[in-house]
Amino acid sequence: MSTFTIIVLLFLFLPLIGAAFIGIWVATTDEGKEWSEKNKKEQDAKFKKSMSDYEKDLKIKKTQLSKIVCKFCGKTGKISKKKVTLKEENREKGIIGATIGRKTVTKKQATQLTCKNCGMEWTA
Repeated sequence: MSTFTIIVLLFLFLPLIGAAFIGIWVATTDEGKEWSEKNKKEQDAKFKKSMSDYEKDLKIKKTQLSKIVCKFCGKTGKISKKKVTLKEENREKGIIGATIGRKTVTKKQATQLTCKNCGMEWTA
């Protein structure tokens, strides 16, 4: 290897080696340990709060779904839902619509409900 290659490699890896030593030094000092423990506690508190919010949302959604009645079989509590996009095509009426055949396409967001009891699907 040439000296130029050695110098280039040294400049490339020197910051990485320095950062590793600084990280080890911070982790072994008392201040570093206190900081990492404090940081972990803060992250745990944020995570627990976000999970509790998520669990509350799930409970609300489950209670709302348990109240929906299937319009085909009449059972409650066996309904699942998901968001879907519907496409609607409309042709223009009259002479212009008949000769040109111009149409408009609109997209709509809808909720698709599925009954796990009878297997029927419908949109709301």
